[in-house]
Amino acid sequence: MAGRQKLVLTLDDVKQLIKHIQQLPFKRKIEQRFLDILPGKKNMADFSESDLLLIKKCRYEKNAYLKQMAALTKIQSQPTPTKFERDILDLAKRSDIDAHFLKLDALQNYLQQQDQKKAEIKLRNQKKRIDAKLNKPDPSLKKQRDRENYYLGAMCKKLFDVTGFHANQPNDLKRLEQIFIDVTAMAVLIEKNQMMEDQKIRIAEKHVHNEILKTTVHGFDQDSRNPFKATERSF
Repeated sequence: MAGRQKLVLTLDDVKQLIKHIQQLPFKRKIEQRFLDILPGKKNMADFSESDLLLIKKCRYEKNAYLKQMAALTKIQSQPTPTKFERDILDLAKRSDIDAHFLKLDALQNYLQQQDQKKAEIKLRNQKKRIDAKLNKPDPSLKKQRDRENYYLGAMCKKLFDVTGFHANQPNDLKRLEQIFIDVTAMAVLIEKNQMMEDQKIRIAEKHVHNEILKTTVHGFDQDSRNPFKATERSF
């Protein structure tokens, strides 16, 4: 990975930096040192290596200051500022040097918090994206499940016809609901009376042609379209 391109300062950079520093309400020590080295400097060749390093540091402070002022403008436009933001606004109203630099420090912290929030949101979104890729359902599994659901529906329709259970209901959903109610009630009755398996079968035979039911279910099981047969073989 290529490194950051080396900054080459120009005389225009120096002039803009001078203008910026002269407009500041208070100057940092390095900013004052920058102004102090200017006399006698007419072009970039007049600056020493240490001078250029100082200029770069002041340029960094300038960029940081501009970001801090942009953050202050954003805070001033907030309809309901937080306690932290209100403290910054209070410092911004004051004109003493301590309040000025405390305000800048607070704004820098504010920017760092904003960057952290952005980083957290970015991380969360990227994690969701990769999780979605990992958890993406296998299309073949969905197709298999669709076949199973379709087949189960066909089985229910056929069993409705064979048994005739609750044929007076307005639709198949109501018939299915009533059958489950019956099964639940029967389960309670069986548990209460402690019925054996053969007793359950005799009761069932009184209400439905048991052999016809067995034949129907067996037919479903052996049908070549039965999707559950392929599933059973895979285990």
